[in-house]
Amino acid sequence: MHNLDLKDRKILSILEENSRESHSTIAKAIGLSKDSVKYRIKRLEKQGIIGCYRTIINLSKIGYKLYSVCVKVINVKDMNAIATEIAKEQKLFWIAQLDGAWDLIFVLWAKSAHEADVIITRAQQQIGIVAKKLVTQIINFQFLPTYKDLNKKPHIIDLEQVEIGIDLIDKE
Repeated sequence: MHNLDLKDRKILSILEENSRESHSTIAKAIGLSKDSVKYRIKRLEKQGIIGCYRTIINLSKIGYKLYSVCVKVINVKDMNAIATEIAKEQKLFWIAQLDGAWDLIFVLWAKSAHEADVIITRAQQQIGIVAKKLVTQIINFQFLPTYKDLNKKPHIIDLEQVEIGIDLIDKE
């Protein structure tokens, strides 16, 4: 286990909100030199604390919506096989097994509720879903504080529902 000082936690907090933030901007925010920030980030990468940097894509900007689906399955013993089968779906965003009223939850992206329903119905026929609950649309994500000051509000990403035109070149 690695001990992180306050400066390391602040660096992680800033990178968690925007992994493309420049070293100089981070340095100004936490009161270190640019070289010191660069060194600390490299050290955190070498220690495996920073594993990768991710991009958050706003799918609504290209005409897609996210749909959350809770399912109850017939045979709970085959849960890994069922999760593997659902994971084959190209439009799957993420999947998780649950305890309680529902066995699985997954999020998929589709252009319409009808397209989402077609995907869910196909899954229902393939894996034996007893019950399902479709949350019509996810409109924002909240990244809760991890390395941040707990008094700080969560970072919220709104998925505004603005349709943009897709020309013939984009469709190809």
